[in-house]
Amino acid sequence: MKNVFAILGILIIGILLVGCTAAEKAQTSDKSQGQLVGNDRDAHGCIGSAGYSWCEAKQTCLRPWEEKCVASTQPAENASINADVSSAINDMDAASKTLDEVGSTSSELNSTGYSMDNVSVE
Repeated sequence: MKNVFAILGILIIGILLVGCTAAEKAQTSDKSQGQLVGNDRDAHGCIGSAGYSWCEAKQTCLRPWEEKCVASTQPAENASINADVSSAINDMDAASKTLDEVGSTSSELNSTGYSMDNVSVE
């Protein structure tokens, strides 16, 4: 019976020693690599593990699901709309000058600031 307890005691001590040395090896291998979580910056300084990647158009790190990587330029359709509005304003200015030349007796102005009612020719 003494032999059985001796064998069990040796097995338990052996298992504990093997477990302790394996844990120490895991800790030292993590330290030797020098890699910490979030310590994975790329050439531009973007942290890939946090979802950041380099956007050439904006010259910054960004997360693609939060912000699109496109240069902030005015779309061509907005330029066309701006040209149409400018043309309409120029037409209204020309109409106002014509009314001033002809003469206007109205003191009421519509929402555009131009009087189109009660025009009298002098």
